Amino acid sequence: MSSRRGVSTTEYLILISVIVVGLAAAAIVFQIALHTGVDALAQDVKVLLEGGGNEAVAGREGESSCPYVFDPRTGRYHDTSDGGYLMVAFSDAHEAGCD
Repeated sequence: MSSRRGVSTTEYLILISVIVVGLAAAAIVFQIALHTGVDALAQDVKVLLEGGGNEAVAGREGESSCPYVFDPRTGRYHDTSDGGYLMVAFSDAHEAGCD
């Protein structure tokens, strides 16, 4: 019988592929949250550049017709109207006035 010493190339490749898949999944999750934050920042900068001032930006906070709750941890809107936490499709959230 032969004894095994060290780690084979195949095992290294499997380990590297698992790490890469994990990094890709994390990047997707953070990309959604980052995109939402950048959109909000862009709207605020637009208002400020148009001469709206800080009061206009502050007045917009909390002023939304969106019936859903946005969770930055998941990057999704959730319907909490019946006490649950159901995910809402982005298209449905947009049609309901969530931007």
